[in-house]
Amino acid sequence: MKEQFRGRQSDFRKDDVDITFGYITNTNDGSIIMNDLPEWVWRHDSLLPQSFMLNGLSAHVLNPRQLLEEKEVYKQIGREPRSKDEDSKKILHRIIAELNGPLGRDT
Repeated sequence: MKEQFRGRQSDFRKDDVDITFGYITNTNDGSIIMNDLPEWVWRHDSLLPQSFMLNGLSAHVLNPRQLLEEKEVYKQIGREPRSKDEDSKKILHRIIAELNGPLGRDT
């Protein structure tokens, strides 16, 4: 297996678009964790319920609330927030507000 597909995630960039594939584990008790990181249990709704096809592979997308929670705990775990994290948090708040709007499906 190539090194880029080991561990917790693989990051790619194409045409100025960044994409991260995270490798997760469903534990015996139903918790969702990043591979080999049992101390960080994700939200029960961390994955959107629908799956998407990506070149013939079924993939789940992270709930924007999970991404926002990750950005908001950086200081608590000793990671210094970056300016792009603040930009991401603004975008995530907007996406969550849209999901909660009158046409939003997220509950």
